[in-house]
Amino acid sequence: MFLRSNLLFTQKGNYGDNSTISTTYYQKTTFRLNFIELDLLAVFKFKINKELSFNIGAGPYLGRGLFGKDKGIEYNSGIFKTINRGVKFSYSFKGSYNGLYFDPYDFGINYAGDFRYKKYLIYANYGSAINSRVIENAMNRTSKNRVWSVGVGYLLK
Repeated sequence: MFLRSNLLFTQKGNYGDNSTISTTYYQKTTFRLNFIELDLLAVFKFKINKELSFNIGAGPYLGRGLFGKDKGIEYNSGIFKTINRGVKFSYSFKGSYNGLYFDPYDFGINYAGDFRYKKYLIYANYGSAINSRVIENAMNRTSKNRVWSVGVGYLLK
């Protein structure tokens, strides 16, 4: 067992479609939220042979929102409008900004696993947020990041 920390740039987002709620007004949008993220994982290493190993681990992460976009369409009583607005990371609504506000911090638990062959790496990660990213919430909804990621890499050490 060992501790491993990663500093990551991550992109999280979702597709929203509330067209089933109303026939006269709806939005269909895609969010892209960008974070810098630091995690600390407790990792168990299973050595299969001299060149092949499997690692599995879990631990907390903390992310800080950097920037984001919300793109899509809005339908209001027969009129379609294109949505292309920025996302701000702040704890509260400030002034007349024509966009969206999200909690600047994202924290939760990362679960990770990887196969290593010589210096090559194949990995999978699942991040599960604890906090809701929505700060102004008139409809009493929660919105938590849940992210699957996979990748390949080459170890430099």
